[in-house]
Amino acid sequence: QDIVRSPFVLALIGGVVGVGLLAGIFYYIIVREGESRRLKEATTAFDQSKYAEAEKLFLKFLEFYPETGSTDVARLGLHKSRVGKHIMTTTPDVTQGLKELEDLIRVGNDLDGFKEEQETVRRYADRLTFAGARVGEISQKPEPLAISKKAMEILRQFSPESGIPKDRAEELERRQRIAEAAIVKRMAFTDAVQQIRGQLEA
Repeated sequence: QDIVRSPFVLALIGGVVGVGLLAGIFYYIIVREGESRRLKEATTAFDQSKYAEAEKLFLKFLEFYPETGSTDVARLGLHKSRVGKHIMTTTPDVTQGLKELEDLIRVGNDLDGFKEEQETVRRYADRLTFAGARVGEISQKPEPLAISKKAMEILRQFSPESGIPKDRAEELERRQRIAEAAIVKRMAFTDAVQQIRGQLEA
């Protein structure tokens, strides 16, 4: 007991505890700095429209920090990047784009900060509505047009009470009508060819 109570031993114990506390503090600071740095890198890539790179960086962030105060931000960033990767290009993949947009909404509904992403959802839905109609027009296939109409439903759902701005809604609907006309034209042509072949083979 005398040894434990000696000033030297007490000072030694206090020093060990102090070093342990300092080590814990430094470790916390290092971890927090690493977390902030990785999140900033991913967010910067997204802001620069480098969606594929941002997706990888957000995934890496979530591997290192699966449960922190920044996790929801990273998960939203990951899903936003996946949508952007497919539709914010000169050759959009509207099928995959719609799937990723629906995933963003489904996952986002359970995450903090999703209400602040309403404008992002509207922007993606607008882009997908236009792109789907354009792809439908060029390919003369009904599937992209159906995607365009589904995306427009999402755009209406996430628009304010005033709705989609009138000029923009009219333009999107006009693009859909053009696509529909192109699809009908192709179907009529296909039917005519089949009729001719049937007559020739008769």
